[in-house]
Amino acid sequence: MGKGHDLEGECDQKWIVGFFYILNTQVGIGVLSLPWAYSKAGWSIGILSAFIVYIYSSLLVFQVLQTLSRMSVLYELKDRGYIIKPLKPNQLTKKVNPKDFLIPPQENAEEQYLIEPEDLLPYIDNKRYDFCEIVITLFGYRIGVLFTVIIFLGFYGTLIGLATVFASSAIKYLPIYHDTCNIYDDSDFDGDCRAKYWIFLAFFAAVTTSLTVLGLVKQAVLQIAMCSIRLIAYITILVTSWYAIFSDTKLDDTGANEADPDTMDFYYIGLCFPIVLMSTYFHSAIPTCIQYVKDKRETAPKICFLSLSIVSLLFLCIGLIVPFAVENVEKMINLNWYDYSAGDNPSERPTWAYIIAGFIVICPAIDAMSIFPICAINLCDNLTSVFHSHFGERELTCRQLTFYRLICSLPPVVIAGIFYDLSYISAFKGIISILVSGIFIPLSAIATRKLVPNQGGYDTKFNDVKTAWGTLVFSVAAVSAILVLIIIYLSLGDI
Repeated sequence: MGKGHDLEGECDQKWIVGFFYILNTQVGIGVLSLPWAYSKAGWSIGILSAFIVYIYSSLLVFQVLQTLSRMSVLYELKDRGYIIKPLKPNQLTKKVNPKDFLIPPQENAEEQYLIEPEDLLPYIDNKRYDFCEIVITLFGYRIGVLFTVIIFLGFYGTLIGLATVFASSAIKYLPIYHDTCNIYDDSDFDGDCRAKYWIFLAFFAAVTTSLTVLGLVKQAVLQIAMCSIRLIAYITILVTSWYAIFSDTKLDDTGANEADPDTMDFYYIGLCFPIVLMSTYFHSAIPTCIQYVKDKRETAPKICFLSLSIVSLLFLCIGLIVPFAVENVEKMINLNWYDYSAGDNPSERPTWAYIIAGFIVICPAIDAMSIFPICAINLCDNLTSVFHSHFGERELTCRQLTFYRLICSLPPVVIAGIFYDLSYISAFKGIISILVSGIFIPLSAIATRKLVPNQGGYDTKFNDVKTAWGTLVFSVAAVSAILVLIIIYLSLGDI
């Protein structure tokens, strides 16, 4: 596989492929909990959270692009014989001389390898720089290991959630033997429903592990198809919700629509905000998702911002509209469509209502199988970069890569057999998302600007070092407040 972690394929895919890869990482388990979060905190808190998260995520996208572009400069210097010295945390707030950290090659080096760092323009190249590799390069191995543990826990939260989405949705609508069931209503460890849940998890593990080991470059058609189907499912949720609201009918029974969500319950903002954030979080997946796209210098910003804007608008509509159509919002919103009848008696509902119900309930389960490999491969890329980075000397063999991918794909499914409450998983993943995106991404952007102060192709006046520091302060404050609130929720039994 060559030195470092070279790409498995050529960078020849169109930007739309990277766009759908990014969409697949966003349109995951988070959106299923959004209406529940909006119904708990109130629609006004939901709108406020969505607005803050969009601005926050946009700033982080710029910082990711700035970091990746400057990493290409550092790699170019390293390839020419320079030694890259990591920064100490206390040096981030001080004015430093980049030449103290970019040690040129010996005087007897060939002239063709000598170059001044300021002569290199920061732009994203065709190499993949994973975040674990970035943190280790910029801050040293100890901080890099800490970051690896954090990102490992975050990805495991996502993977556990995806396995939960698949199995809990499948047993709700697909009978294995006897009747279907709801794992949230029949959760006994030795119960019949738990056994069915495990059977679907075993099937899920077989499929997703195979796709993870196969690799991302060979899945373009599958990923685009699955993402398109998922988007159709969520649009169907919106359309049927609008119909229930304007026709004053229930989704799954006769009678008037009795949904009446709160306008504001500030008490639950600590639950709503991390779920909204998690639903649009994709920043750590950017290197993996765009790695095979050609002309990344030009297409990377378009891919990231277009996907973020579309998903943010779609999720805002889902979180805002569905609670006005559903009286008792499930923690997984697709389960509210199990008995969808468009206001008719469920026992007399038309065939098309059965089709819509089955499509909405099962679609997230099927799509979880396409999201899972992307996340598992992304986690694998980060883990392998710790030991086989562009800045190291150890090569990565195919056997080692397969081992890493198995470690990233199998254990989360096993854990999902025990822990399956999607609301807790989503809130936990939201906190980890803030740690990874809101703390380490701004720190990396600041550090790369210290080492490579050259004006880059993705630098803007409104997203400079001061903005990165502001993002960092906001993230620390948000994590602290959310942790306190979640502890209160758990102690009082409010979630």
